[in-house]
Amino acid sequence: MNRPDPRLLWGLVAVVSPAVEILWAVAGRPIPDCLLWVRIALLAVVLIVGTRWDRARPLRAFCCAYGFQLGALAVLREVTGGSLDRSLTARYGFVGSQLLFQLAWMATWIPALVWMFGDPDRFFLRVGHLAARVGMGRTPLAPLGLRWHVLGPILAVISTVCASIFVASTGSRVSGSWSMTAWAVLFAAVNAFGEEFVNRSLFIGAVRTDFGTGHAVVVSAAIFGINHWNGLPGGATGVLMTLALALVAGRSMVDTKGSFWPWFMHALPDCVLFYYWGIGSVGHG
Repeated sequence: MNRPDPRLLWGLVAVVSPAVEILWAVAGRPIPDCLLWVRIALLAVVLIVGTRWDRARPLRAFCCAYGFQLGALAVLREVTGGSLDRSLTARYGFVGSQLLFQLAWMATWIPALVWMFGDPDRFFLRVGHLAARVGMGRTPLAPLGLRWHVLGPILAVISTVCASIFVASTGSRVSGSWSMTAWAVLFAAVNAFGEEFVNRSLFIGAVRTDFGTGHAVVVSAAIFGINHWNGLPGGATGVLMTLALALVAGRSMVDTKGSFWPWFMHALPDCVLFYYWGIGSVGHG
């Protein structure tokens, strides 16, 4: 069998990633509601073609991984912003409704969970070796002899400082709230776990086997970064910030063979972002 062609992988990523929606929006046109379903349909077509065409066969794991994520997103979009969203917010408040939606989002991952727990080592479903060497001989940082139990906390603090600068420069001035602090920490911990699960563990585990670590880490980072065009942090700055975080998180996941450091480096800056989101200083997009 011929070696998988990464150009096919990146061509598929370019077509089915959120970049399509961003280009549509930049052109000044409203994003059609059906565009998400078109992206899901394209993944399904490639998945079927991969059962017959050897060159497309290595793309099947990526199609499954991204299909799980986009399918879950489609389900979530159906319930957010509608009467259910307003009803839950009225009954449980902003904090309670957001936590409920986060749990509902996680419940849609059941197909992915079944797949991933069938091979937990492939998908890094463990804490990992926290003191593993950085780069494992494959990156320019490897000769420095750095270890993740030193670099991980440093990068987490740097990410938190960057998040603080972002909200200070883009947010509006509003009164603080001590009660929002506990919610921000809880929501950050849950959200970081979820996003690392579906954006890092799932993608890297799916892509790495056929296309190698480098492509797996960058594909995961690219999709995660582009997703934040309308996220928090958002815009071009948000894409660059989250892209950088995702590249580091992906490398740490591969080096440590676990998910702790990616989660920690993600959760710490999220505490800042979600606190200011909760008090109304910043928003998505």
